Amino acid sequence: MSDAFQRLYNATPFDPNDRTDQLGEFGRQMVLRAALGEIRNIGDFANALEVMDVVGGMLVGLVQFAQSSLERGDPADRTIREMLVMNAAWAVDLARSFDGLDPLPKA
Repeated sequence: MSDAFQRLYNATPFDPNDRTDQLGEFGRQMVLRAALGEIRNIGDFANALEVMDVVGGMLVGLVQFAQSSLERGDPADRTIREMLVMNAAWAVDLARSFDGLDPLPKA
């Protein structure tokens, strides 16, 4: 994790005994295994738009997964939307941090 990421998000190193860290890593690994295991079924991406098409579909699947774990209805869907928006920048910055890159500047 980069120092800049750590300061920006008040982040601590991964703790395998922390339930939040465990769940986050489980989700990350689950998405990677599913995506990397299925990518052979669609072949190479022709361009960035095709990557975004797949990412969009993955997001819908993540929403449906969350919906299956919560009581259905507008309050739950609002919570899911807020969680996705809130975590979007963090997720990009954390992935960049894995590569030793600093977070992107705030828009």
